[in-house]
Amino acid sequence: MEQKYQIFISSTYTDLVEERKKVRDTILSMLHFPVGMEIFGAADEEQWEIIKDTIDSSDYYVLLVAHRYGSIIESGPDAGISYTEKEYRYAKEKGIPILAFLIDDNVPVLPEKMEKAHPEELMAFKQEVKTGRLVEWWKNADDLAQKLSISLHKQMDRKKRPGWVRADSFDIEQSHAELLALNKQVRELEDENKKLRTELEIYHQQKIDRKPKLVVMLNVDTFDDKVEGKSHPEYAIQDKNTFLRGVKVYDVSVDDVDQNYRRISKDDFPPELSGFACQSEIDAYNDSLPNRKELEIYKANLKKYCQAKEGCVCVNIDIHNSGTAKASNVSAEIEFPDGVIAYDDRVIELEEPEAPQVGKNPIELAEIREREEYFHDMRFSRSSLLDSVTSKYDRDTATSIIRMLTKSKFNYEVDNQIINIDCDMILHTKNYRRRGIYIAGRCPGKYQIKCTLMCEEYIEPQVEYIDFVVE
Repeated sequence: MEQKYQIFISSTYTDLVEERKKVRDTILSMLHFPVGMEIFGAADEEQWEIIKDTIDSSDYYVLLVAHRYGSIIESGPDAGISYTEKEYRYAKEKGIPILAFLIDDNVPVLPEKMEKAHPEELMAFKQEVKTGRLVEWWKNADDLAQKLSISLHKQMDRKKRPGWVRADSFDIEQSHAELLALNKQVRELEDENKKLRTELEIYHQQKIDRKPKLVVMLNVDTFDDKVEGKSHPEYAIQDKNTFLRGVKVYDVSVDDVDQNYRRISKDDFPPELSGFACQSEIDAYNDSLPNRKELEIYKANLKKYCQAKEGCVCVNIDIHNSGTAKASNVSAEIEFPDGVIAYDDRVIELEEPEAPQVGKNPIELAEIREREEYFHDMRFSRSSLLDSVTSKYDRDTATSIIRMLTKSKFNYEVDNQIINIDCDMILHTKNYRRRGIYIAGRCPGKYQIKCTLMCEEYIEPQVEYIDFVVE
């Protein structure tokens, strides 16, 4: 069946009479139907509805633009534009295939065909037509007709349109039967499509519902076999309203340290040792004493050491997947608050910080001289006696400076109270446990542990907070 197409011709009229006739004749020679606004009252706004219906029923839209903008619409929402531009915009809005033909700028033109009233509007309209599409440039009516014929053939091949078919060119009964068969097929396909869409929605819903749910839990070990003599009741984290207890601030007093580093004068010697006092030894001892800053640093380190050794508890970290699907490439960042100090399992190896070194205590030296004189007849040499006496102030055998977790490295990353844990996978209903985290109270109060969880199945990180009590 051979289709015929209706082609709408849009342009200014008086300056393009010859060109419009060529275009119309060309379309007729191609056995198609040309239609244009010359059959309507162009300036009659009442005819616009008829023009719209005609454009709606057209298969292709041909636009001719030369040197005139055309009649201006005086009122309404389209006031200020020409009827030609209004037709173009409507065809574009309706998705009608548009073939645009613009006159070559180098073609000479008679003064009476030039735009005088609206040259700026004409330039703007040409620019709008050229934007987003290919246009053909023509020099005369014959050139226009030739380019129109070629362009229409290409457009009809590329963009198929409904067109028109003679009623007697096909078998009505056969076509009716074919339509009934197609309708039946369409209904069957629609039913099948509906069924498949329902199944797909159920599948997607199940897939959406199956997802991991990671929860961080902390508990204090029932018995810590790494720290001798330490046992704590288990206290697991259940929800946000549950507090982790069992961490206490170990009461440490280091004020007595100051007594070990006080200055000595002759008035501090017992009466029985006053005769053995030596001023040079007193001065040397006082000069060897640490300054206030050194002493405060030592006291702070000693306090941390005592709190860690006597007050730390072992805490297990559990990452539980309570969801319905596995969690892949899980990462957890657990940030402890300032109210505690975190350590790894090497807290049991911490050694007492080294005390500041001082000279020989002059009072002890006086005691030695007094004893040498007393035991002179027993032939105890001063040197041997001195070697046999160990002063409580002699710190030569003091242990190394305290090693803190925050400065240690172990098999999972820790940085400034932050523990980073990574594991490849946690199956649903299963746990990942990290044991051997030790915490000690710094100062009493209520705090929060920040837990940031992420896995491949999450769109964004999940942040949880665990309430924490230091007593």
